[in-house]
Amino acid sequence: MEDRTGLDRVVFVPPAPPAPPARQPVYPTNRVRTTKYTLWNFVPKNLFLQFMRVANSYFLLMFILQTIPALNAWPVLTVRGTKNAMQWHAAAPCSWAPPPPHPCRRARA
Repeated sequence: MEDRTGLDRVVFVPPAPPAPPARQPVYPTNRVRTTKYTLWNFVPKNLFLQFMRVANSYFLLMFILQTIPALNAWPVLTVRGTKNAMQWHAAAPCSWAPPPPHPCRRARA
């Protein structure tokens, strides 16, 4: 037998695959925005801020009631308004009179 020193067999090893690029951490930008609204949030944010006030919600409710023909809110508003006016007048019947003089001031001669 011949002496073989391992030269008759050649093993080809493919090159190692390239290493994946190192992932850079994603940091938030340092951009400062001083506006209250953007193009995308103007309508929802504005409506939210407007209807946080009770009076605006009341007027929206009245608008909705007036746009539905089957519902007429004027009789309800008239009765409630009359009742409130009568209670106010009974509680302060002399509210149109001038105020009394201040007790610490002397009357002018």
